[in-house]
Amino acid sequence: MLSDEQAAELVRLGARIEAMVGLPMDIEWTWTGSFSIVQARPITALPQSEPPIPTEWKLPAGCYAAMRNNIVELMAIR
Repeated sequence: MLSDEQAAELVRLGARIEAMVGLPMDIEWTWTGSFSIVQARPITALPQSEPPIPTEWKLPAGCYAAMRNNIVELMAIR
């Protein structure tokens, strides 16, 4: 198990590698008294980011919105 200091050092190493490459990286390492980077490659399985939830919806030019309800659909039933 890594100490807090070792984990922080590993994070710094990972950040340096990602900064050098410019991409999120999958980094493999070993610990034998100090860290050794065994392999680093771009992450290929990142989840897709969710698109923002729309706050407004504009109709295309020349279109209009229409709605039809029946009064019975709006009545509460006991």
